[in-house]
Amino acid sequence: MKTLNALGTDEQIAKWMPLAMDYKILGTYAQTELGHGTYLRGLETTATFDPTTQEFIIDTPQITATKWWPGDLGKTSTHAMVLAQLYSNGQNYGMHPFIVQIRSLKDHSPLPGSS
Repeated sequence: MKTLNALGTDEQIAKWMPLAMDYKILGTYAQTELGHGTYLRGLETTATFDPTTQEFIIDTPQITATKWWPGDLGKTSTHAMVLAQLYSNGQNYGMHPFIVQIRSLKDHSPLPGSS
């Protein structure tokens, strides 16, 4: 919750904080990558904006971009605050945090594409 307060906008905090406070969602912070540790400029995970769907596509393009050591990611978390390089129209806008649902809220199974 501290990460959400530190990195979230007022709108994001208003949406996500009540869910977290009521334990309806469980979060983790996913920054560290297998090949780069905590060196932010070296992180390879990307978030590319798709203007046709108005969505961001989160991608770990190679094995070294695998998120590594995020607490509670493997078993308990339903959402992750993922740090990724933001791309739009081919331009890199630097590191940005993204709240990503990784598990079903009904049966806690991993969502497609979250592994």
